Amino acid sequence: MTTTLAPPHSARLSLTPQTTPAGLLDGAWWPRSRDLAAELPPLVDALGERFGRITRVTVNPTRWPVVPHKVPATGHTVHVGWFTEQDPDKMILLSYTVGRVDLLVIPPETEPAAATRLMTAAAIPGSVLTAGFLMSDEAATGRRMRDARSSEDAWETDGGAGLPPLRHPVVGARMIPLPKNTPGTTHPPASRSPVTGPRPLYRTDTLLPSAGQAEIRIVAATPEAARAVAEVIRRSFAGTEQRSYPVLDGGTRLHLTVDTETGAEPARAWLTTSRSSPLTGAHVDEV
Repeated sequence: MTTTLAPPHSARLSLTPQTTPAGLLDGAWWPRSRDLAAELPPLVDALGERFGRITRVTVNPTRWPVVPHKVPATGHTVHVGWFTEQDPDKMILLSYTVGRVDLLVIPPETEPAAATRLMTAAAIPGSVLTAGFLMSDEAATGRRMRDARSSEDAWETDGGAGLPPLRHPVVGARMIPLPKNTPGTTHPPASRSPVTGPRPLYRTDTLLPSAGQAEIRIVAATPEAARAVAEVIRRSFAGTEQRSYPVLDGGTRLHLTVDTETGAEPARAWLTTSRSSPLTGAHVDEV
């Protein structure tokens, strides 16, 4: 019975171009495990063509469960040392020909998209960014992307993606004339409706919004219709406050303050955007 051994895997490696000024890193290495005895030989072989025979390697033991003193490579032995003062995310390799090679070590469990970003960043010619900084920056990038995905998922869960389409396109606004007290004509009391009563739709003594801000009033027969209009507006401008009130006749009135000088932020859940802002109170003309 003949046993066929699987060929050793190739090293996942990115290196800076040879013709550019040297930076703090010479590239990045993405091992498949934290087993140095298994991962070092293919790495040393891959580096041999450019940097010559690698004879010594130093690591920080916090990233490697076992640090062997010697690792056999093709045609020679690599001596391995460890230093707690060394950057945990960096490996230093020494060769007879070139001298020293510094590589960012990407954790084996890293997602492919994040590993690709790190390998690209570490291979930028002449970069002065350290291995620790690159890892910290990628961790922050990953958090922002996860938060954005969570916000989008929550928005869809709250029904944001399923808002009914507008029956008619919103092309502008129009003024609604107030009813006049004509002889022989009766109107319901002012408390019955905020639209048809004798009081104006907007108090004339109200202070204007701050520069760059605009206050919007949306009156609709259903909360869904009011929200649909508000969402369209919030895709263009950042909203600082959003408040809704029931109309006595069964409709919904929604007040929205937008900042016309600031672009819209990523979509958030409706329950989040409808909470009152701690920096602003009710609008001065709300009843």
